[in-house]
Amino acid sequence: MNENYWNFICIIIIRPIFILPGGRFVNPPDALLTKKQIKQKLLAARIGNFDNDIGRDFGEFSALDIKGQKISKNDLVGKVTFVHFWFDACSPCHLVLEPLNALYAKYKADANFQVLSFTFDSNDTLKKNVTKYGLLYRAISVSNKLCHDLMGEYHGFSCIFIVDQKAKIVLGHSGIGSNGTNAFTDIFIPKIESLLTTVLTNTPESP
Repeated sequence: MNENYWNFICIIIIRPIFILPGGRFVNPPDALLTKKQIKQKLLAARIGNFDNDIGRDFGEFSALDIKGQKISKNDLVGKVTFVHFWFDACSPCHLVLEPLNALYAKYKADANFQVLSFTFDSNDTLKKNVTKYGLLYRAISVSNKLCHDLMGEYHGFSCIFIVDQKAKIVLGHSGIGSNGTNAFTDIFIPKIESLLTTVLTNTPESP
């Protein structure tokens, strides 16, 4: 990532700071930020936009995935669900696809975890993209209205939710940026691990 990009981010997005020689940044009077710290601030800002969503129920829906299998909100109950909203013409959305495949592969043996991908692209377009990008998880084509209703009126694409076993949103995130592995390793995976531990703790033992 070139230096001009980071200068722009610091000045426009985070808050006014001074740029020091050697690629370090200072927020007056005395806070020095490295590029790594700035990335962490950007990740945190992406989460902060979803404060009003945390704790609310995931929206009602009933649809068919590309394999023709029915899925509804009821299928979220009892599982930790990673939800991704995207569409094919959204270039930033594509940044999520590869790391999300890796995330799915990491947890696919865990019956308490699932990944759902919602798009308003047509079912035919979605099927082509599942093949093109080798998507491993459940992909669902819904109407433009339902997609936006589930995602929330004020959120743009790419939009990510993590939903707990009570079908409540516990984390929201806008895109992943160009270095998306940070969002997955620093934010998504720790949250998923925490929720899966809760699921196991609350699961009654077999007689």
